[in-house]
Amino acid sequence: MNLYWKIFLPLILLWISTNHADSHEFDKGLSAYFNYYEYDVARESFLIATNQGHSDAAFYLGEIFEGGFSVAIDYQQAFNWYSRAAKSNHAKAQIRLADMYLTGRAVKQDLIRAQYWYLKAAQQGSPLAQFRVARLYAKESDQTRSDSVQAYKWWTIAAWFGDPDALAERDIFAIQMKGAEISKAIRLAEKWEENFN
Repeated sequence: MNLYWKIFLPLILLWISTNHADSHEFDKGLSAYFNYYEYDVARESFLIATNQGHSDAAFYLGEIFEGGFSVAIDYQQAFNWYSRAAKSNHAKAQIRLADMYLTGRAVKQDLIRAQYWYLKAAQQGSPLAQFRVARLYAKESDQTRSDSVQAYKWWTIAAWFGDPDALAERDIFAIQMKGAEISKAIRLAEKWEENFN
């Protein structure tokens, strides 16, 4: 066996065994969570999978604590698990984190951070996040500025991605916009879609 294989074979085998264990524990947790409603089993499996780097497992731990599934409802724990998954580009976790910042659950209300996390998920193609970030852009608040072009753009994209309410919301909002703003928003939406695909 040459030197290359002596060095890299053990690393490859370690990588395979780690990923297999990660997948096994996560799959076990999913089955317990969705098929049998055994939330204690799911929580333990998700904890193991999360410690092996599985961001979906961290997301489901957030759901368990937010929903109080076989544990006391603990929004701070939910926030912590969602944060961990969100930092790994998990779109659903980013939305949940944004929701918590938007409502002030477990943290001080922070519309700027809500907008940031909705935007991160929107850029990954989530119609729900696209719709919600559009709403934040549409409203002026003490923390955020309105941006009608961005609002129109994200509602348009959300509609393209299948959100059933995006067009109606966008068209009501568009009454207050100028034609040049709408044209710019459409161009930005088209450019975004080109880059996304």
